[in-house]
Amino acid sequence: MDKSAREEVLSALLQLVPLGMVTTYGSLARLLGTSPRAVGRMLGRNRWPIVVPCHRVVRSSGDLGGYTISGREGREFKLKLLRLEGVGMRGGRVRRESFVRLDELLLGPRGPGSRSSSSVR
Repeated sequence: MDKSAREEVLSALLQLVPLGMVTTYGSLARLLGTSPRAVGRMLGRNRWPIVVPCHRVVRSSGDLGGYTISGREGREFKLKLLRLEGVGMRGGRVRRESFVRLDELLLGPRGPGSRSSSSVR
């Protein structure tokens, strides 16, 4: 899949993240066959923030990760958007019950020997 196609698929996948929920860079990376960092770079090029809800993607630890709006760092804006949408937060991190694993919903859980499907990656 070329870069342009990946970005189109990523935009479509972000539409599947329900209001009040988040997914992880790793979950999206598994679906796209790339790395979490590559997902972050693609999200940083999003020309339609909020419409394409890249603010709903966080690190597996619950940390917000990055956010760029109008070419500037916008982590505080990302935090405000997530709170406005009803994402559960504790100590500046997203609570586990606010995570949705798109990769497991669409591809099924990972095979034997991997972490359990209840862990967030």
